[in-house]
Amino acid sequence: MESSAKQTKLWGILESKMPHDVDSINNACCEAEVLLGRIPDTFPTYTLHDATHSKNVCDLMFNLLGDQANELTGLEAAFLILSAFYHDIGMVYTLEEKTNLLNSQQFSEFRKEHRYANDKIKANNGQIPDDIAELFFRKIHPQRIGQIPDLIIGGVPIKRELAMLCKSHGDNVAKILGDEYKELTDFDRESADMVFCAILLRLADILDFD
Repeated sequence: MESSAKQTKLWGILESKMPHDVDSINNACCEAEVLLGRIPDTFPTYTLHDATHSKNVCDLMFNLLGDQANELTGLEAAFLILSAFYHDIGMVYTLEEKTNLLNSQQFSEFRKEHRYANDKIKANNGQIPDDIAELFFRKIHPQRIGQIPDLIIGGVPIKRELAMLCKSHGDNVAKILGDEYKELTDFDRESADMVFCAILLRLADILDFD
C-alpha cells in the first residue's frame, strides 16, 4: 500500500537521501492515514485534517523552502514528512476517551479558563454542547501524542523526537525557540535541526486553511 506521502515533492528528497528507510516511513504514513480518517467522528464540522491535509502540509513545506529544499538532511526530510502525517493524530478520540476527558480535572480547568464555555454549559442545564466539547478536544490535541510509532530511521530511534515535533504545533513560538527543542538536534548518525522543522511545520499547518 502506498501512502499519500509518496505523492509529495519532499518524498523525492527523502528517496534520494535515505533510500533504505522509505518503506518504513511509507508504512508509518499509511497507518496515520487510517487513524486520521476517524477524525470526523469527533469533529464533523471542523476543517479537514485527513491525509489531504497532511499532503498539503508536505507540499507547503517544500514550497516554503524553495531551492533550499535540497539542503535538507535525510533525517530532516523524514521528520517533516512524518510530522505532517502525525501532528494531528491527537484529534482521534474514542467514545470512552471523550467521556473520560469531559469528566476530568483537565476539562474543569478548561471551563475556568474559558468563561464563554462555562456560561454556555450552565445555560444548557449543565449539559456540554457539542461545539464546546469540540473546542476542548481541539485545544488539547497537540499534547495527545501517544500514537506516535516506534521508528528507527537512519539507524536512529526517533519516537521521542517525532512526538516532540508533533506536539510543537500547539506550543508557543518562545517555547519552540527554547532549550527543550534545541536539545533534540543531536543524533548518533544523522543530523536534524528540530527547531527549524518545528517552525516549518507550524507555518505549513497554518497556511493550509480550507
